[in-house]
Amino acid sequence: MQEPEAGRGVPWLHIGTVVGAVAAIGSLIFTGVATYYGAVVAQQQLEQSQEDSESKERNHATRVTYWEGTSFWADSKSRSVHLVNRSPDPVSHVQLYIQARWFDKELLLGFRELNLPPCKEMVYKATSLTAVLRNGENEVPLAGLKEWNAAFLTFADSAGEDWVRGVRFLEKGGYERILKALDGAAITGVVTSSAAPQVNDVEPCEAAS
Repeated sequence: MQEPEAGRGVPWLHIGTVVGAVAAIGSLIFTGVATYYGAVVAQQQLEQSQEDSESKERNHATRVTYWEGTSFWADSKSRSVHLVNRSPDPVSHVQLYIQARWFDKELLLGFRELNLPPCKEMVYKATSLTAVLRNGENEVPLAGLKEWNAAFLTFADSAGEDWVRGVRFLEKGGYERILKALDGAAITGVVTSSAAPQVNDVEPCEAAS
C-alpha cells in the first residue's frame, strides 16, 4: 500500500476556518433577519396600540352630544337645549355654539357649561336663556328669536383631547374647525342662563371600549 505523500493530507485547519467563517456569516444573517422582523413586529404593535388608543378616544367622544327639544319650526318658547354625556367619564370645557338671526344680523353665540358630568343629560329651557351681544348694549331672550339653532359643540374629553361635534361630523380640534365651517364667522355674543338646568340620568352609559 502506498503511503500518502506529505503535504497532501486533508486540510482540516483550512476547512475549520472556512466553516467557522460560514457559521459566523450565517449567525450575522440570522441576527439581522431576527432584528428586522423584531423591529417590524414592534412597529406593528406600536401602530396597533395607537389605533386602539385613538379608537377608544373616539368612542368616548361619540358618547358626548347635543340636541334640541321640539322642532326648529315650533314655538320658540317651548324649545330646549340638551347636552348629553353617555360616558362614565366627565368632559370639560363644554361650549355650545348657537346660530341665530336678530333683525338683519346673523349671530354666533357661545353658550358655556364648564363641565358635563358622567352619565348625565343637562336640559336648558329656551325661556331661561338670554343672548347678550358683544357690545353689551343688547340682551335678547333666546325664546324671543324666531330663528336660532344649536350648531356646534366643543369639549375636552377625560384625556384632555379637544373635540368639535357638528350635525354631520365629529373631529379632533377646536374653535379653528368651527371658524372654517362657518367661513370665518366670529363670536358676536354669549348665551347666559337665568336658571339651573334640569339634570337627568342617561342610559345606557358604558365605558368606551
